[in-house]
Amino acid sequence: NSLSLIQSAAARVSSFVNEQDVIVVTGKRYESLCKDHLPNAQLVAEPFPKNTAIAVGLGAVKLAKQDPDAVMLVLWADSAIGNDEEFNRVINLAYNYIKDSDQVGIVGIVPEYPHTGYGYIEVDSKISEGIFSFRKFMEKPNLETAKTFVNSGKYYWNPGIFIWKVETILNEFKKNCPDMYEGLMEIKDALDTKNQDKVINDVFSRVESISIDYAIMEKITKGVVFPAKNMQWSDVGSWDVWAEYHSKDENNNVFLGDVIA
Repeated sequence: NSLSLIQSAAARVSSFVNEQDVIVVTGKRYESLCKDHLPNAQLVAEPFPKNTAIAVGLGAVKLAKQDPDAVMLVLWADSAIGNDEEFNRVINLAYNYIKDSDQVGIVGIVPEYPHTGYGYIEVDSKISEGIFSFRKFMEKPNLETAKTFVNSGKYYWNPGIFIWKVETILNEFKKNCPDMYEGLMEIKDALDTKNQDKVINDVFSRVESISIDYAIMEKITKGVVFPAKNMQWSDVGSWDVWAEYHSKDENNNVFLGDVIA
């Protein structure tokens, strides 16, 4: 696969949306790189990093300005997914449920083994085939706890793939992060005007640096989980995980490109 991870993420949703409907939230320093990789996508640049809550909020207001009734799918550019068929199945199922619901949708990954590096999602009762009510998020467990999670069949890895109506997530911001919500509304008004960059800068300067998980997801009361099985998902956050995606030599090393070793 010659696509970069961000190109792969956009290609994966190409059966749902056109590239020009993809909104990329990225840092100022990566703006031109993202334009090179996804020339038709819409870009919103963050002046400096302030964690994932405001990043998701920025994407949400950009989308809400264009279509207040839109359904929003949140993906991360550094995730690798090997089974696009399963991804498509789960997202289609989730979309058809969420478009008529004011709930927060969460994709869960059926755990392949008791991983201690991922957060988990606990589910409650089955709503219908492939859809469960959400109970709570669990922090990264120790090995014993992870084994208990996996054996119970009620816990899923949390890949941070979310789906919701844009109105739903903005209401969650309003309820759980009122200061950030006010800032996002200022940004929404300024988008596509000459003041856009200044207002984004001002808001980013004053909002809390907090993850979407802590700011919103751990406080939700109405959530649904869509489990994905054998999606071959990985959070490519380290070189050893990246190596799993490539063939090794006799010394178990991965060489890509021109390497002197």
